[in-house]
Amino acid sequence: MEKVIDLKNSQEQDEPKENRSDSLLEWRAHEYQKRDRSKSWFLAIGIVGGGASIFSFIIGNYIFAFLILLVIAVIFMYEVKDPKEYEYEITRRGIRIQNRLFDFPNLKSFWIFEHETGENELSLESKKALVPHVKANLGDTDPESVRVVLKRFIPEAHQEESLTDILARPQSRIETLVD
Repeated sequence: MEKVIDLKNSQEQDEPKENRSDSLLEWRAHEYQKRDRSKSWFLAIGIVGGGASIFSFIIGNYIFAFLILLVIAVIFMYEVKDPKEYEYEITRRGIRIQNRLFDFPNLKSFWIFEHETGENELSLESKKALVPHVKANLGDTDPESVRVVLKRFIPEAHQEESLTDILARPQSRIETLVD
């Protein structure tokens, strides 16, 4: 009898953790560092965004006015939610974040950003066009131990942080201007 695979109902998942024997390094960390935002920060963002939206509405650019309000709502929702805790693992096959495995053959290089705030972040450069960079928070894990393990499988290459990453990081220059 033929084995039928139901692709419609199949889920892409790695093998259960109990069956893995090739784990080289594991850690748990939040997906991002939660920032304590003051009421004045929310007020400033609301005033600037609301003013820009009202101005756009007055000049007749209704779609842009709606878009600004939508962006502000998303920013507010993102800032009040708590970050999820993820499981990270480096195996002989690749790097697993939760249940998604990033195979080493699909990765070009890695870089570890060590910030002044003490937050360390692993950045993986992928060969795939749709997901060119994958970021992983190192939490309390020693960045040097991660570096030693990863160098065995992919090269370490300096990467630059994007403007979005710089602005999203706690204690960014813009944040200190607003607070």
